[in-house]
Amino acid sequence: MLIGYELLREDSRPSAVEQLKTEAVEKLHQAGCQRIYLDFQKGTNTQLQSAFSDLKAGDILVVLRFDSLGDSKLSFLQNLNLLRVKGVHLQSLEENFLLPSNSMKTQDLIKTLFPFVEPRKKSGSSPTLPITHQQPKIQKKPKTKKGKKMGRPIAMPEEKRELIRLLRACNQDITITEICKLVNISRPTYHKYFPKRQSS
Repeated sequence: MLIGYELLREDSRPSAVEQLKTEAVEKLHQAGCQRIYLDFQKGTNTQLQSAFSDLKAGDILVVLRFDSLGDSKLSFLQNLNLLRVKGVHLQSLEENFLLPSNSMKTQDLIKTLFPFVEPRKKSGSSPTLPITHQQPKIQKKPKTKKGKKMGRPIAMPEEKRELIRLLRACNQDITITEICKLVNISRPTYHKYFPKRQSS
């Protein structure tokens, strides 16, 4: 069964909201969806939860865009992992891409996460700073003791650790190098928190 879902962007004009709903429903119906669920950007995603409850193994969840499942890498992977556990496939109409429910290929996963990893830059040139002839102030470096930096090292946030666990769950073949690139950490930092997995 094909079940449609879309996270609509809220608009202050009621007519615009109705237009977005109509367009989303029409596209999902044309894709063959038998049931359709809609949520709004600032909502609690209750309709997404309803869609998850309705989905069964072998079904396909159809969305207009992959980012309908989350506004960050973490939220997207959390929902993607739920689909994987249920044995549900994920299809995006705008990306024209189908993700299988089993462990995804590395390139497929990276392609899906790419919008979250490198967001698009705003159009237009960046503002230039005024030219001055004053010498820039030199900031003093923090004092060190015997060549070592003072203070405790910054711990990896639990959110990032959860993101790594989900990456490994969604793709058994993903390498440590690829994980480090996606979550922006070094290999030593990875091995500090995940010492059991061998390097690749």
